[in-house]
Amino acid sequence: MSKGGPIRNDGGYEIRCIDIPASIGYGKSIEQAVTVAPGVMTADVRVLADLAPEVLVDKLGDSSVDLDLRLLGRSLRRHTQHEGSL
Repeated sequence: MSKGGPIRNDGGYEIRCIDIPASIGYGKSIEQAVTVAPGVMTADVRVLADLAPEVLVDKLGDSSVDLDLRLLGRSLRRHTQHEGSL
């Protein structure tokens, strides 16, 4: 793979650790983001309750606080296939 090329995941794992970047503006409540975000993540049926979602402060950017939302989730492709067979 060349630098800057696409990343392809050929793994067949149904369960994945997923990191989602997010940010909030300075002056907003980090505490509120940390409190609200896990509920938003677990509202998605693909998010597993085995390991509680985490909200981590990644860095302090020029105009925002950058967060990393981390969760265990099911592959969308496989979940969709299961939904279609119900």
